[in-house]
Amino acid sequence: MATHNVDIVPYFAEKVVVLKEGKMVFSGSPYEFFVETSNLEFLNLRAPTPTEIFIPYRASLEKLPLTREEAQVLLKIYFKKSSYGTH
Repeated sequence: MATHNVDIVPYFAEKVVVLKEGKMVFSGSPYEFFVETSNLEFLNLRAPTPTEIFIPYRASLEKLPLTREEAQVLLKIYFKKSSYGTH
């Protein structure tokens, strides 16, 4: 599959191959590609939306989420640990 829609890549791809000016500049997993922000800046791309939202918190996370579902799991864990929303 070829796409520029970064939000669907984690759902459908086990491997990402990125071309720039006809040359392969990256080959690896979606996670490897999207969490390395220098890759994205170099190629004028962005991370999937869930990843972008959590990038500021990456130091406190074991792994950045690539999908909505992964982000939901992280949020559930966070809210279980915190007293947010409890009376």
